[in-house]
Amino acid sequence: MRHHNRCWPAEQSKKTPSAWAKGRHAFVSHHIGDLENYQTLRSYTEGIAHFGRLFDIEPAVVAHDLHPEYLSTKYAMELENVELVGVQHHHAHIASCLADNGESGPVIGVAFDGTGFGTDGTIWGGEFLLADLVGFTRVGRLAPVAMPGGAAAIKQPWRMAAAYLDAAGIDDFSVLSQRHEGDWSTVVTMARRGINAPLTSSAGRLLDAVAAIVGVREAINYEGQAAVELEQLADRTEKGHYRLAVLDGETLEVQGVDLVRAVADDVRAGVPGPVIAARVHNGLVDLVVRVCGQLRDRTGVDVVALSGGVFQNLLLVEGVVAGLGGAGFRVLTHSRVPPNDGGISFGQAAVAAARPFRPPVVGASTAGQNPTLDVECGIKSHTRRKSSPAYRESDVAGSYVDVRTARRLRSQSYQPSTPSPVVADRCRISTPGWTCRA
Repeated sequence: MRHHNRCWPAEQSKKTPSAWAKGRHAFVSHHIGDLENYQTLRSYTEGIAHFGRLFDIEPAVVAHDLHPEYLSTKYAMELENVELVGVQHHHAHIASCLADNGESGPVIGVAFDGTGFGTDGTIWGGEFLLADLVGFTRVGRLAPVAMPGGAAAIKQPWRMAAAYLDAAGIDDFSVLSQRHEGDWSTVVTMARRGINAPLTSSAGRLLDAVAAIVGVREAINYEGQAAVELEQLADRTEKGHYRLAVLDGETLEVQGVDLVRAVADDVRAGVPGPVIAARVHNGLVDLVVRVCGQLRDRTGVDVVALSGGVFQNLLLVEGVVAGLGGAGFRVLTHSRVPPNDGGISFGQAAVAAARPFRPPVVGASTAGQNPTLDVECGIKSHTRRKSSPAYRESDVAGSYVDVRTARRLRSQSYQPSTPSPVVADRCRISTPGWTCRA
């Protein structure tokens, strides 16, 4: 992570750790909780100022999450005289794992977690990425399902169960629906009509749904509780697994409903909970190995990086590492920074550090292989931005840029002079109608 004497304070997403990078060193801050109110924001900004004084760092480049409403993103947008680099959440996860292992890619990145803002405006979390430190292409995902109630579905996993059961065509799962009789039909209607029900491809939300169906946990008291207790329930001696279908296409799509349908059938058949929980984990192991095998056949990439909070699950990560190793992959996992959001800022810093070294070119092949990396490069402003950006994949394909700049660039063939208020990485942006180069 060396780039002369420039330095990157990377701003996390909803979670609060930040990371500072200078020369060949990176410093990850302490964790103080979700960044959701004035008190944590104040502690967050004071911590950033303290780190700057402690390590004698004056920020030149600031990396931040793409979510326009995160307080950390808004804080970054208000900073003066810095370059801004927007980094997609799950790319940051994989970059964190790469940097943790001293690697630069390309890899098949498996990023499984609860929530992360996607470039298409939906909530990601069950992602297969062809990635290096500079950019990524989304090459696989869990099929999106509605999150009825938004954040309420995180705190009440039975809502995700209702949405998944309905998506699976199961409308008579009385074991669970009767306990929520007053709200069940409303929640299902919300999911069907998309009323306060954002789409998510999250592996964490799938595990929440399964935990509620099995009867492990229908409401949580702390983040990830349902998945944690599902792991604890699993019978380590059970070797059976549930098979999830993978639909072929430019982006592979994993059918999470297959898992839910199989779990519901076994629950109604009276199969013990520990056996079901084990089959769920074994099924996810089988899924990751199969999808990575398909992606290796397509790209020639035989290194896999595992990241995201779901890979704090020891049963899952041990099974995936063993399965991938047996299939001939080299597997990268975390050792110095955590796979959950505590390592995101480190990954953001790694991305910001890497981009100036190797200007991304859309469609370029990599190191002796022939995978095509649809690099998502950052257009950076050298002037203060007073409003939060709304990043949308439809505005600039393959790039991170605020909507106002995208509209202006689209209206003209933009060749920035020097100096310019807007400077892009030396790249060609794959949007019909205009080309941008630095």
